[in-house]
Amino acid sequence: LQNNHFEYYLKHQAGLKEHTDQIKEEFSGKLLGIIIHDIITTVWNELIVSNSGLLFGYNFDIPEKIIHKAIDRILSSPDYYLRLPHNYALIYFDKILRFFIVQAVKIFFTQLANLNLDKKKIDVFPEKEYSTAEEQEYKILLNAGENPGGFTVRIKGRADLRIEVPEEKHHYIFDYKTGTYQDEQLLFYELFYYLLEDPTLQVDSLFVDVFNNKLKKINYRKKSKSELLFTLQQNIVEHLTHIYQNGFDLQKKPVGWFPEITRADVYQLNKDKL
Repeated sequence: LQNNHFEYYLKHQAGLKEHTDQIKEEFSGKLLGIIIHDIITTVWNELIVSNSGLLFGYNFDIPEKIIHKAIDRILSSPDYYLRLPHNYALIYFDKILRFFIVQAVKIFFTQLANLNLDKKKIDVFPEKEYSTAEEQEYKILLNAGENPGGFTVRIKGRADLRIEVPEEKHHYIFDYKTGTYQDEQLLFYELFYYLLEDPTLQVDSLFVDVFNNKLKKINYRKKSKSELLFTLQQNIVEHLTHIYQNGFDLQKKPVGWFPEITRADVYQLNKDKL
């Protein structure tokens, strides 16, 4: 919505999808991200079952055989048969990438231990294949009376991982990334799961930069979280006001998405002449 109002309209209002010219014959960054996401979720499900009787925290020293088992299970599942390239790329994955993925997953769980989450009684909510009842319901972020167009803004989402420490009323949200990421995504998760209902809750959100083995917290840019959330809402109001006054127009520097429909090249040419 921020980058291109018309693109937002095409994707989310009209429900159009980009045309795919051909099936990729390699492991794209997006596909690797999906695979790693499913590997970590599968390992979590294994941990939840094996640690269900414990009174205290989880053991995050994950044996490599559990991760290898998760990889084998995912790559052999029917859901992945048509997604995976069945050529040299699969050999490259098994001989080269598998090692790095196993190490990255082990390091992620070690990082959870560094947050002292292994020493506490925690509730773990890895993303499921389906949305929970809570995740299926939209929650109101902005009421119609808070912007000139009278738009009601509702949000919902599915976080990759949530960990709650009930005794401390402390909540963590994690989002696995193999590419770029934006802080606003985690802010929306915080609002959706916790802060819209109770703004006083302590919530820490972190991106899991898988291949660089880093946990990255939201960059508050020298603002408090309340100030950042207020700025986010004001930014939404600003864009909604623009849409109310001008419609779903192309931005000054439109991206090349749906060029056959947007004719962004012609639009930009005319802009340059003005």
